[in-house]
Amino acid sequence: MGLFLFYLPFMTSHPANLPRVASRPRVFLLGVVGLLISAHLSADGRIDGVVLDKNTQAALPGADISVVGTQLKAVSGKDGSYRLRVPAGTHQVVIDYLGYDVQTITVEVKDDAVASPKTLLNTGDIVVMDAFEVTGMREGQARANNQQRTSQTLTTIISADLAGQFPDKTIADAVKRLPGITVETDTDTGGSEGRYVTIRGMNADFNAVTVNGMRVAVSDFGGLSRRVPLDVVSAKSADQIEVTKAVRPDQDGDAIGGAVNISTRSPFDRSGAYAFAEGALLYSSALRDYTGNYPFDNPGREASAGYANTFGSEKTWGFAVSANTRARTSTKQRVSTQGWAANGGPGGAYYPIGVGYQDFFDDIDSTGANGTLEWRPDAETKLRFDVSYSDRETQRGRQRLVNGFLDGGSGSADGDTYSSYTSSGRLVRNVRQFFEAQKILAWNLRGEKLLGPWTLESSIGHNAGSFNGDANRDLNATFRTSSVTKTFTAGGYFPTLTGDTYLSRVNDPSRYFFNALDRGTSFVDDREWAASFDAKRDLDLGGARGSVKAGVKARLFERDYDRRARRVRFISSSANNWALNGFSGQSQVGSAVAEYRDPKIVKDRYDLGFYINPDLVRSYADHLQRASAQSGAGLLEDFPDNANRSRAGSYEVQEDIYAGYLMTEQTWDKLTVLAGARIEATELRFKGASAVTNPSNGQYVTVTPYDRSRDYVSVLPGMHFRYNARKNLVYRFSVNRSIARPQLSSLNPSTIEDAFGEDALSRPGDFIATVDRGTLSLKPTESTNVDLGLEYYWSTGSSLTAELFLKDMKNNVYRGYNFNDPSYPGYLVRTSLNAPSSWVRGFSVGYNHELKMLPSPLDGLNVFFNYTYADSKVDVGQPQFAGTRLPLFDQVKHTLNAGIGYDKGRITTRLSLLHRSESLIGLSIDEDFRDYDTKLSRYQAPSTSLDFTFTFKFTVNLQAFVQAQNILNAPGRAYNVEEKRFDYNEYSGWLGTVGVRWSL
Repeated sequence: MGLFLFYLPFMTSHPANLPRVASRPRVFLLGVVGLLISAHLSADGRIDGVVLDKNTQAALPGADISVVGTQLKAVSGKDGSYRLRVPAGTHQVVIDYLGYDVQTITVEVKDDAVASPKTLLNTGDIVVMDAFEVTGMREGQARANNQQRTSQTLTTIISADLAGQFPDKTIADAVKRLPGITVETDTDTGGSEGRYVTIRGMNADFNAVTVNGMRVAVSDFGGLSRRVPLDVVSAKSADQIEVTKAVRPDQDGDAIGGAVNISTRSPFDRSGAYAFAEGALLYSSALRDYTGNYPFDNPGREASAGYANTFGSEKTWGFAVSANTRARTSTKQRVSTQGWAANGGPGGAYYPIGVGYQDFFDDIDSTGANGTLEWRPDAETKLRFDVSYSDRETQRGRQRLVNGFLDGGSGSADGDTYSSYTSSGRLVRNVRQFFEAQKILAWNLRGEKLLGPWTLESSIGHNAGSFNGDANRDLNATFRTSSVTKTFTAGGYFPTLTGDTYLSRVNDPSRYFFNALDRGTSFVDDREWAASFDAKRDLDLGGARGSVKAGVKARLFERDYDRRARRVRFISSSANNWALNGFSGQSQVGSAVAEYRDPKIVKDRYDLGFYINPDLVRSYADHLQRASAQSGAGLLEDFPDNANRSRAGSYEVQEDIYAGYLMTEQTWDKLTVLAGARIEATELRFKGASAVTNPSNGQYVTVTPYDRSRDYVSVLPGMHFRYNARKNLVYRFSVNRSIARPQLSSLNPSTIEDAFGEDALSRPGDFIATVDRGTLSLKPTESTNVDLGLEYYWSTGSSLTAELFLKDMKNNVYRGYNFNDPSYPGYLVRTSLNAPSSWVRGFSVGYNHELKMLPSPLDGLNVFFNYTYADSKVDVGQPQFAGTRLPLFDQVKHTLNAGIGYDKGRITTRLSLLHRSESLIGLSIDEDFRDYDTKLSRYQAPSTSLDFTFTFKFTVNLQAFVQAQNILNAPGRAYNVEEKRFDYNEYSGWLGTVGVRWSL
């Protein structure tokens, strides 16, 4: 088994990857030395114990284990097991678990022998004799509190038992109840559910996400970020979610925000079989007002099931399986602006360039499955194989009407912003439909072997993620009118548009003629091999009891981003007779008006008029293009530069990360110190193409391939202190360094030189030549992190926590604009840049209390509250912002979670509130694309949501539940510096769920 653990990281079914690992012999060195030294065994004895719940036989992780009269300590793992190396003799071992009676056991240990006691704890505070008192919420909170209390670093945990009590369907929504954690949705699509996790208000790109310790590799549609869309993963697949806010040297270093690890169930977490099944219907209030033959279903549905057990004559084998499925449609409706411009140029009052009404939708079908096979032939050996699969098929769409305004109009101004503005401008209708197929297939083989004082661990895994469009169905079509005069009147987040001519034309399909058709899509495939080897040895230093641990890890990542450009045009502009009510001279092309629509959107304030049927637009476009091929006279055709655009928009990247670390953990009575350092070497290689456009028509005429690479090394030291002042009072302090690697799309060294240029937003015909390029030399964001924490626990589900934190960063990445680049005179150069410096500082407090002191039946009440304050500042190195206080991009200053619940007898219920304050979401340039405009920075407005859940237990094993998300139908809003210049205002309605849950 020892030899297997050594070779395991380098065994792979992909032989081509072997040279990439083996070519770096220093990666192997530590493993070789570790195995040689491991031959020296100790003469001490050993206690290999396990801590279980007396009633349920469930493992109790996070139990505090100590040996009377010594400094020997241990903590039970996720399966309830612990290990103590002790001198031969008789020992008194104390097992302390919050909410359970403290128990002391006598263990006799002989030289070179192993004692294996099983401790069954009485479930003191959690349950009484009434079976209905055994509640998932209290049990889950107990597990979370015990593991948080005994962890060495600042860690927050949520268990599946607890997550099941929240109205959450995805991992992202499940963790948003934890202190300092919120979730983001896609602001530009129909997604209304949480998608990305933010820790302490920081951008989700700053987080590391793993499943059973294996990094998740799945991209977004454009391959634009490193954020992991956690709505791909069902919350039902997780047994435990662990969020580490101060990472250790043995964790990946690219986690400035924190590390999120999703653990699936082990068959050894509980004695005997475990099974569950759940089914539910979902109802979206946002879909109730649609008229006509709306093509999507309401209500939706979901189901999940799982089973775990051990087998074999000695019960040394175990397996666990689970599966889930979900189908639902969600919508959100928005009124928005297309940006703001100064009338007459700098110094003029600001007016909206366009006011748009939009209706987004997401139709989601997702499935997932997880499997675990585990082998524990003896107390010294563990081998576990995990495999997981997630498939999320989404059809996304948008109906949009944009009412354009031009420079040179007139109106009444409120300070520097028009409260009423009249000008001409086109009306533009847009229908967009695209299909996403997100898939994750990951497997991981892990082994652990105890050899005397050494613990050897090794793993190898592969993760494949894809985010693919549909080349046959993806569609983005635009139809527009001639210029129409109209008046914009401000109304906070609900502006109005008036004008007799405008009102007579805005909902007339015959006025809208073909403008643009894009049928392109993208295919993103991510693959990562990961292998690691860790060696830990019991080693006492300076009168303490502790260990030394070292390890190496290799992550070999590849991404193929394949852009399929397919823009369509009329061969002759004179042939453009395609209107939304039909095509003159083409009887086969009829009305593209949809049979369905929502007559009142955005809080019943607006009427989009008619909707466009994307299936009909696609069918008519196919016909017009076929007619062109048949007659030779020409109607629609593909742009001749589509192939060049595809080449220049696609790229391949390899990012190989080789890491090594050394750390020690030592305990002096109440004080435990973990100190060490990690080194990560990053190697990058990009292959793609750059392009130059034709200055007369903007088509890609010259495409030049490139093959470029770079590498860099990051040194990441860290120290973590934990002081157990009293049994239930813990102080923490840590200082460490971490990084965040730039987005691959920002690093991609492609250059698109557009001499034809872009049309200024508010001045048609004023074209600005542009250069868009990536920057392979971008540095990773580096952060020195300081954390100070206090935790107090006084019963199973009751705790008080407080944290202070500071992150001193440099090289944050932002989008830069330069009109004076000497390499491109007369061009606006857009690229990604490193900001010289930034910082985040703040504090968080958390409070959970089960009010057991109240008289029955009020003793089932519980309350929770957590609040995070995070202040920030970034210096982008641009003179326009000198003296201007800019917060860090996407940084949320105030985050509040609060709730009240009841958990007793047959009833479990909870009402929870989530609030987040404003955040800076972008720096804007002026309407001529020439420079930053400090008066146009975009902010996401504060938001508040309220959720509710109610569960009734028919029996110990059978429950029914009702859940409601976003009860208040809270709006999502953004604005440009001042709220009177709104950016968008959107509503997604509330989501209700009714279902049943069975468990064994």
